[in-house]
Amino acid sequence: MARDIIATQRTESVARADSAAGRVKEVWEVAEEFRQRAEYLQAWHDNEIPQQDRPALPEKAPKDLKTIAETAPTPYARMLVSQIAQQMRVDDIRMQGGDSAPAWDLWQRNGMDGKQIPLVRAATTHGLAFTLVLPAVGRLDGAPTALIRPISSRRGTAFFRDDFDEFPEFFLDVDIVTDFEGNRKHA
Repeated sequence: MARDIIATQRTESVARADSAAGRVKEVWEVAEEFRQRAEYLQAWHDNEIPQQDRPALPEKAPKDLKTIAETAPTPYARMLVSQIAQQMRVDDIRMQGGDSAPAWDLWQRNGMDGKQIPLVRAATTHGLAFTLVLPAVGRLDGAPTALIRPISSRRGTAFFRDDFDEFPEFFLDVDIVTDFEGNRKHA
């Protein structure tokens, strides 16, 4: 199975199945690998380093050395992500004449001022994040507009035909369920 991404205008597809369910079965393993990678990077961000990635100490190491090894991991990943996310903020989208572009109205209608920082944090932490944009109708005025919804790579995976395609052929969005013990599971 190719790990490349797919464009909607193409006749051939990375997935060979004729049905949507067949396509999902074909790409599920690839999407699951991407989601597991994002979960792993999130654990590093949250300073929850997996035990197998911690430095190994000899069994006969002194107790104080073991204590130092346990307390040594620091939240530098979180600090780095925060520094980058605070610098990357869209305050306006302007046209050449200095007026706000029509895209700025869409940005504001979707509350992207508040959603952009989590989107940048997700992209910086996991290496990628997605924004779903769909045609919509305004609830108050009935005017044509767009729905913009950020999606973390911990939840979804896009499949493109090649690296230069603007739009994916399809996007696998997975509901995340948390069990009674607080463990995240994909449904």
